[in-house]
Formats: sequence, C-alpha cells, structure tokens
Amino acid sequence: MTELYWDKGTTYDLFVSMIVLNQPGNFGLRPSWAAGVRSRLPLAQRQFMESLAGFFRVPLTFIHHLPEYAKNAGQVAQYLSTQDSATLLKELTFGFDLPERVKNTLEEIGSSGHATSAQRAVLQKNYAFGDQTLSEDVTSRLVRAWEDRQAFGDAFKIMLHSFYEHFFAEEEIRIQPAIESALQNAMKIAKIVSLPDLLEDLSHGVSLEKAIRKPKVILAPSFWTSPLIIYGSVSNDETLMLFGCRPEDQSIIPGEVVPDHLLAVLKALADPTRLQMLRYLNAEPLSASALARKLRLRPPTVTHHLQLLRLAGLVQISLEPEGEKKYTLREEAVAAAQTILQKYINEN
Repeated sequence: MTELYWDKGTTYDLFVSMIVLNQPGNFGLRPSWAAGVRSRLPLAQRQFMESLAGFFRVPLTFIHHLPEYAKNAGQVAQYLSTQDSATLLKELTFGFDLPERVKNTLEEIGSSGHATSAQRAVLQKNYAFGDQTLSEDVTSRLVRAWEDRQAFGDAFKIMLHSFYEHFFAEEEIRIQPAIESALQNAMKIAKIVSLPDLLEDLSHGVSLEKAIRKPKVILAPSFWTSPLIIYGSVSNDETLMLFGCRPEDQSIIPGEVVPDHLLAVLKALADPTRLQMLRYLNAEPLSASALARKLRLRPPTVTHHLQLLRLAGLVQISLEPEGEKKYTLREEAVAAAQTILQKYINEN
C-alpha cells in the first residue's frame, strides 16, 4: 500500500518561478511580462539565469532534502552560501530520475574540464526526459556549466540571491496564503478519497496511478506550478509531486484583472482544430499520435494543441508505465469554465 506524506516550502516556488520566467510560452505566461521580471536583475545575473533555459529543471531531490529552514525561500540563499560551489551543480542536477549514463557523462566532463563530441552526443540524446532531445545550443550551455563547476556554483549563488532580492521576496508574501490554504484543503480531501482520486483531483486531470509505483508519495503545493504538475523520484522509494495551488480566480501576474484560468480556457476553445479534438476525446481516450492520424496533422502540431488544452485544464491525461499518454475530455472542466466566465462577467 502506498503511503502518503506532505511537504511544503516557498523554495519550491522560487525554483519553479525561475523556470517559468525563462520559458513562459510553455506555461501560458505572457512573454513580455516574464521578460520584464527578468530585466529587474543586474545584467550579469539576468544573462546567467537565461543561460539555464532548456536544461535546468526543478531540483526536487535537492529541495526536498534541504534543512527545514532552507525550504523557506528567504533562507535558501543563505544556506547555499555555506555550501561548496564546486559540488552545487551536481546537487542541483543529480535527481533520482536522471539516467546513470547521463550522470557518468557529466561527471567525466566535470573531471576533465572538457567535453568530447561523443559525450556531447550522449547528453543531447539522453539528458532530456521523454521524447525530446536537447538542441545544439542547449547542449553547449549544459556542457559549459559542467566544464567549470566552480564558476557555475559561484554564479548560481549570486544569481539566486539577486532573483530573490529583486523579485521573489515580494512574491513570496503574495503566494504564501494560497500555499497554506491549499495544503490544509488537500489534507482534508485525503481523509475521504482514495490516493489515485486525490492525485487526479490535485493535478487537475492527470491519472498517475500507473506511473507512480513508489511505496511513498510526497505531495507539496506550488503556486507557480499551476495548472500543471511536476513530479519525480526523490529517493529509491519516494515520489514527490508538486501540485498547482493557484486559485482559479487569481492570475500569476500580480494585479491582473482577468484570471489566468479563464483566459487559458477561452484561448483553448477559440480554435476549430482544438474544438474538433475535444469532440474526439469526448468519444474515447486517444494518444497524441492517434489524434494526429484522425486529424491528418503532423504530431508536433497536435502536441502543441494538446499543451494548450492541458494548460486550460480541459483534458485528462493518463500516464502509462511505458511513458505513453492518453487524453480524454474533462467534461466537468467545461462546465466549470462556463461558471467562471459567468461569475467574472457579473462581477462589479
């Protein structure tokens, strides 16, 4: 039987927000606003932060095993200042889901201070999870980081402190109530529903029962993860999942009048191809490749449309053990979207 545990800390959101701001299009965030936030950092720190795009992931294992005080974003920079810069990149990168071949290759590059063409090829093919591979540019930036781990560690510490000082210190105050409220609410729900149902509810439509096979599951709320989830192994027998906890009537952009969720739904529905996809998915669960055949579209095009539907919470995803994803329509999400729209229109 799978055991359920809980974790929390704004340090999760500190790292998630850096990734979202670096790749806003993948998360439905307005690129111009994200660029504006990045521009608050001094030039050197901004350029370093932007150099992480494409290969730096949320270091779930690293954050989960931090001392409790350092899970508070205001304290993690101080904690890092006491750590060895030369080992920091490994601590941030070597999660339990990173393939051993990749770990060995990165260690070899770090030891020699130089990457061979064969090592670059290994990283390009195997570093990214899923079906994606790293581009030449992303591979080069990853390699440069490992060729001088000391310089990377020193620069990362300065950047993280600057990012917190110029943006996240204020953001932490804004998101803290939502994180606390979501954690308490999730713990209440966990007492009355099964774990698979709880995971599907917190993930807004992702069925993880077949994908998560560890004996322990750790759940932690994250404001910036919404409406997606981030999960991975943090030990041999533990899986950690960050579940989005941003209220549907709030926007990720402070002061924004129209809620993110409402905009995402309207954008997703305002396209004939996506509407046709929803009709197919209402009839039966389908993989992206099956949808591509039905629609006579290229798989990358279908994947793009499915990402927008997922950001809007309009599709349910079943993650199979072999990695295949199957999608179905979330009828309750369509009804909820109508309610949110009506509520917004009627507000004075």
